Amino acid sequence: MTVGWERSPASRHSHVSVVIPSEQGLLYMFGGYTLSGGAGTVNNDMWAYDQAAQGWEEVQFPATVLGCDLPAEAQTLRLPPKRAGHGMVSMRTGAITCGGYAFKADSQTKKYLADDDGRMDCWWFTPGSPPRWDAVKIVGDSSTAPVARNSHTMSYDMEHGKVIVFGGETLNGQPLNDCWSLDEVAEIIGTDNETSYKFADFEYKGNYSWSKCDPVHSKTSNKTALKPQARYGHQSVYFHNSLYVVGGFAIDGKRVTAKQDIWILKLDISWEELMPTTRTPDARGYHAMWLSGFKILLHGGQGPSGSGVAAVLGDTWQFDLFTKEWHQKASSAAVPIMSNLAINPLDNSAKAISFGGRDSSGNPSGRLYTFSASKATDSWERVYPAGVRPSRRTGNTLVYDQGSARIITSFGLDGSGMQEDTWILDLGTRMWKCWYGSAPTCTYPAPNPRYSGPGKIAFPSQVQAGLYSFLFGGARVDVRSCKEMNMGTTGKVAVGSNVNEMWAMDTSTLGFLKVLLDTTKPQPKATFLSSMVVASEFSGFKQPLVLAGGADLSCTTASPPCTLPMPSNEVWVMDTARQESLVAGDNMAELDGEDDMLQIVLPGWCNNVMMMNVLWIDSWLLVMSMGKVRCPVCVCMHAIGICVLRA
Repeated sequence: MTVGWERSPASRHSHVSVVIPSEQGLLYMFGGYTLSGGAGTVNNDMWAYDQAAQGWEEVQFPATVLGCDLPAEAQTLRLPPKRAGHGMVSMRTGAITCGGYAFKADSQTKKYLADDDGRMDCWWFTPGSPPRWDAVKIVGDSSTAPVARNSHTMSYDMEHGKVIVFGGETLNGQPLNDCWSLDEVAEIIGTDNETSYKFADFEYKGNYSWSKCDPVHSKTSNKTALKPQARYGHQSVYFHNSLYVVGGFAIDGKRVTAKQDIWILKLDISWEELMPTTRTPDARGYHAMWLSGFKILLHGGQGPSGSGVAAVLGDTWQFDLFTKEWHQKASSAAVPIMSNLAINPLDNSAKAISFGGRDSSGNPSGRLYTFSASKATDSWERVYPAGVRPSRRTGNTLVYDQGSARIITSFGLDGSGMQEDTWILDLGTRMWKCWYGSAPTCTYPAPNPRYSGPGKIAFPSQVQAGLYSFLFGGARVDVRSCKEMNMGTTGKVAVGSNVNEMWAMDTSTLGFLKVLLDTTKPQPKATFLSSMVVASEFSGFKQPLVLAGGADLSCTTASPPCTLPMPSNEVWVMDTARQESLVAGDNMAELDGEDDMLQIVLPGWCNNVMMMNVLWIDSWLLVMSMGKVRCPVCVCMHAIGICVLRA
């Protein structure tokens, strides 16, 4: 039986195919020689085969459309010439193709493809929305470069970031046995007295040079204090007086890449890299991680390639904090293949529940899953809630209200942009309810300052502490003019920016209170994609919030703006313990005199915990309303030792 696809590539040979790590489940095919009606031709079409759907899809390359009046050449997408007999190799976030042959105007005479300087031409393919081709920028003397050729081999040295080309055939049919290395070179900045080197933000934008293949020597550098590389997209948990940081995206000397390391911050503020005794999960960032007893659970994420619509993973791992061993959990059909997954454990049990995330297509998800660590197989189970439900999103928060057996999710990013709504999932009926938002079914329609909190944001750090869910930072989108951003003279462009605010959500009333920080003290700059945990004790201080890592988006508003946020490896601590002294002004909670707290005042963040001040929330009484008469309340102000009667 012959199976024919509605859309599939023509039969061909001398083409290339690659699997790009950032595009899990897709096989890319480019170019090649086809025969139709007795006439042969070469091609520059690209197709993607989806292994899960078992179908082909032609990759379209539309013109790049920008919102600013940039030159036409910056808006028009270039395509590589048609070719066959070329080589192609995948790298972390894309693929490089080099060489090959085409036909001259007579459709019979071959020509070998070279750039304007006579070197074998090379092109970058970058998947994404939209995908793009870019000519590889070759620098250096054209005489020290491989000549045009076909039928050569291309390999990628992942450890050293080199593309290796060997052999091939030249135009006169001469076989070759030369070896060439294509390396990225840094841009030299500064003078002879003070020189620095800078690599491009993306691989396809970098400068590359050819050199003869020589033995590779490791580069040496002066010893520095042991600590993790600056990173974002990592996760952290607190266990036995130590902060565990796993994975994330870090600068490897050239750009940001995924990591698979585990670091421990101990009470003496010393870092130690943990070396597990077993196989470790692949490098990743934007994964989910949570603590279940004395074990760390890790799931999904993007890896091992990096940023953007990266290779989304669906594996689940369990790390024993005593034996230091990783064990992979058995997979099942219900396992979520997600990154940016918001997940919460249910009490201290072995169960956890998740909502949202970013799927393998780069789209936000609206699926709900439960996870049971005690099951040897089928640990994941998809839940199908009834009734209305929140939009598919990523970067949202998730809170478990034990007393009411419900899940609360707020904020996030969906297909229409940033959101500020709040939804409740009743775990008994498995039905969603809109608590606050613009939907007509919401209990409290927007706008309402009591329930809007920080407004439309995504990716804040969040931690649940008692009756409150604390939120810090995140990102929001600002609209800037192209002229302001040095991107043109007319038009506007959307720019991400840091949210440097802290909020507390009352898990009983679902109202938001802004936390007033001491702005005279230093503040964390990296507020996007940071992680925050509650530590029972940290370096001698009681009940602090610990904020680790993150990314700083402030460079996106610079002129010209950066294309990637700057990762951070800073650790900040804020104490929420009760009062331990009678110093005036130590009040941390203020009352509105009617129904609940008006605001929460916390100290500023501190990244030198040896100088941490201890503040507190002490006792207070709830004022209840009975008709038009309000009951009086006695508020004990322990800092000054008196009680004040309020009506």
